[in-house]
Amino acid sequence: MPHHGIPATPLPPKGVDGSTTIAYAYPMDSTAIRAIRKRLGLSQEDMARACGVSVSTIRAWEQGLRRPKGRSVQKLEALRDPPGQAAPQHRLRSPVKANPRRHPRGVPTALSAVSPEVKTAALEVHGALERLGLPHYVVGGIAVGAHGHPRATKDVDFLVGDEVFVFTRSGIVAGVQPGVPFPAVGSVAVDYLSPTPGTGEQQAIDRARRRRSRDLQPIPVEMLVRMKLQANRSQDRADVVNLVKAGISLKRVRAYLSKVSPDLVDAFEARVAEAREERARERAFAQKGRRR
Repeated sequence: MPHHGIPATPLPPKGVDGSTTIAYAYPMDSTAIRAIRKRLGLSQEDMARACGVSVSTIRAWEQGLRRPKGRSVQKLEALRDPPGQAAPQHRLRSPVKANPRRHPRGVPTALSAVSPEVKTAALEVHGALERLGLPHYVVGGIAVGAHGHPRATKDVDFLVGDEVFVFTRSGIVAGVQPGVPFPAVGSVAVDYLSPTPGTGEQQAIDRARRRRSRDLQPIPVEMLVRMKLQANRSQDRADVVNLVKAGISLKRVRAYLSKVSPDLVDAFEARVAEAREERARERAFAQKGRRR
């Protein structure tokens, strides 16, 4: 799935197939910081001395719990770009064709729309799961924001593997593993969802085990849409409409639903039609305003 780390400024030349090849200045996110340290052969203690910070700060940077600022960024850039050496370029190939109407995406964008308490809770849970080596994706309202429709939410939800849970001998969930935040972080409720059989969610968790990036990642959008359609509450229906308006790949979602949940295809098409109607009303209102 696409990387959704701290965004950098893109330079988007077209590929021969119409997709976008994007050149990014190497972002100073957790992946970049870890890559700098590994390239130089430094331990976290060595990196801490080079940057003039504590070892715990280096760990927080590499886990995506904190971001370097000010002089710390300058010191990291000096380690990354020795004098006389051009800054490296990190090239990503987007599987989605360039669409100027697509809304800003990524977990940082999603977290900018929630309260500080929710943001802290999401990052604390992510950090705990990372430290324990437990694969996971953020779902729910934060994932909706990461896929193009940032909005407020009161809780944090994660898709996790079964190893997060503690089971009784009869196979009943009795709780979560020690060190996993539950049922809340402060006043923010935390919920964990296990993969639904036959939906590809287990395969997504398996991929999360192998991924190199340790930034907080949203569940793939087609799986998020299926969850929302299955729940079918008013907020879930509104989320699907807003994701469609934000420019998600309808082809991708349709292909996925046709394969794993054909009973939800009609519900999705109803949300697509609703999104188109809302867009038409918004355009008409905007045109009316310009004529005044």
